[in-house]
Amino acid sequence: MREVREELCITPTEVRQHGELLFQFTDGFSIHGYVFRAEGWEGEPEETEEAIPLWTPLDRIPYEEMWADDRIWLPWLLDRREFRGWMLFEDDDLLEHRFELVPAAPS
Repeated sequence: MREVREELCITPTEVRQHGELLFQFTDGFSIHGYVFRAEGWEGEPEETEEAIPLWTPLDRIPYEEMWADDRIWLPWLLDRREFRGWMLFEDDDLLEHRFELVPAAPS
């Protein structure tokens, strides 16, 4: 929430966690991240030093301009699925990866 407020000047609403991502880099650096989905927001998105808001049709998401792993998990996020991913990168190159959908809890 803090990142979105800082980078886009909006406050996400109806936020739910959908993913967990573990990034390992060959130089030893690692990142453990979480992916959230917001159903709405309050405020007007603004350009900042960190981000330029971009709206695009879902069938024209510019995956070629994004990290290589995004094309794997972003469709699951858009489909409201829960997932986990493990990735090995050398600089910007995705060397290995493993992703899994998390089974839905029984109702």
